[in-house]
Amino acid sequence: MDVCKLCMFSTYLLRQSMSTAVGDNSVQISLSLTEGLDTACITRNVVQNICSRWEEDITQDITIASEPEITSDDLRKIRSIEWLVFDITQRLDLLVEGNTLIRAFLARGKHHAAVEVFDIIPFDTREVIVAQSQDQELTHEVSNVVQEHLCIKAYLDAVESFNTWFKDFHESKPAAPKELDNLSSVDELRYTEKQKIYQREIGQWKVHLTHSTQDAMKKIKNVLLFGPDGWMVDSYETDGDDMRLHQMKLLRQLCLPKMCFVLHTVLHSTGQYKDCTAIADMVASSRYKLYEVFHQSELEKLLSLIRESSLEIITSEPLNA
Repeated sequence: MDVCKLCMFSTYLLRQSMSTAVGDNSVQISLSLTEGLDTACITRNVVQNICSRWEEDITQDITIASEPEITSDDLRKIRSIEWLVFDITQRLDLLVEGNTLIRAFLARGKHHAAVEVFDIIPFDTREVIVAQSQDQELTHEVSNVVQEHLCIKAYLDAVESFNTWFKDFHESKPAAPKELDNLSSVDELRYTEKQKIYQREIGQWKVHLTHSTQDAMKKIKNVLLFGPDGWMVDSYETDGDDMRLHQMKLLRQLCLPKMCFVLHTVLHSTGQYKDCTAIADMVASSRYKLYEVFHQSELEKLLSLIRESSLEIITSEPLNA
């Protein structure tokens, strides 16, 4: 292999990726193949060079009140992942680098950016990696990477489902017709007809909201009760990347308490107060150890919310005299 050519072409692709103009990646890949270069090595190095700057600052404060905008630098990082899509033998590289970039985006609350990266990764990537193992068991390292990707999918699905529920609950409810006094007989008929339409629409909205609520609850719980080991926890201990493990731990501390809070929001808002109190048991479970990822202030806030739900139970179901 011509090392000089390899370095030169890697530098060329890096400059292309850092450019604001969107190039045709397939053309560049074809060019490297024509020159007989190690395309897999080149593209892997390019992606790692573009995304590596986030390795150090990911440990900074990750508490963000609102989702930041996707910057041009974010877009370049997202686009860089596409270099690993063309060669099917690089699916493991694609998954590793995709997971790394998504972790960085989630740590900064940039869910839309994380979704963009996730959507670049072909849906059959896991099956391709398994097939490439030639009927042999996946190594522990590869199994951990695949499971991390499934953790990411579960979280992105939960966020999307909650956002859909929130919009359905707060924005999609039909407005009741305004009541007016001293209506004429004609206006009375019109008002009656509007009421019939409203009752039909509110009934449809309640059915839709029920499905939306159930979907949100299911997907949020899929994160909180993920697999046998928990969300963003490797199934196998390996001599892996300490930075990756640290990032996963940070994401557990950032995302899991939020999932508990949004689950309470869904349940309390829809009057499922008894299920709200069950969140405390979920957090206290020794199997998933969710209590370990909460700060003291977060635990106090969650318990306060659960207490409010308990009071609603007492109010709505008074004791018999």
